[in-house]
Amino acid sequence: MRLTKQANEYKRFLIDHLFKILSISWENVDAPRGKLIDDNQKNNFVYQADDLTICFTNKKFIIFELKCDKKVSDDSIKLANTIIECFSSVSKYHMETGRRKINYYSDVHQNTNYKMAIQKGICQWIVGYDNDKIERLFEILEGWSVKTYEGKPVKLGFIINPNAKSQSISPMVKRF
Repeated sequence: MRLTKQANEYKRFLIDHLFKILSISWENVDAPRGKLIDDNQKNNFVYQADDLTICFTNKKFIIFELKCDKKVSDDSIKLANTIIECFSSVSKYHMETGRRKINYYSDVHQNTNYKMAIQKGICQWIVGYDNDKIERLFEILEGWSVKTYEGKPVKLGFIINPNAKSQSISPMVKRF
């Protein structure tokens, strides 16, 4: 079956990026023609139709169905929805209409924007809403990842306790 340019871009993004994050295989991706979304799923780009079928949509029609070996967790579905929402803002084509909306200078430029959309999607999934401070933290950590001291990588670590109450303390450096 011949896919539209928008569907091809969507499929490439799923295969090259999203499925790797979710650790699922793309071999059983099917493109059903004109299949409408369940009414209670109109706000989702991704939803689980049954225990082993995931639907990828443009919020109007099912673009792809994926048959999985095992049930995908609700958290993974939420993560996929958040990432695809961010992808929709940087994709070449409008998700619902299929019209071209962005002209990239090169494939490298396009791929860089895809990676930024993934990063933004993960940040939103972690926090639960759009928060630039998490993205800033990633930017700082990326800076640390290339630092060296006398030719050796600088070690950096931090521990997050999701159950701890927030408190203001002076910054300390602890060596492990």
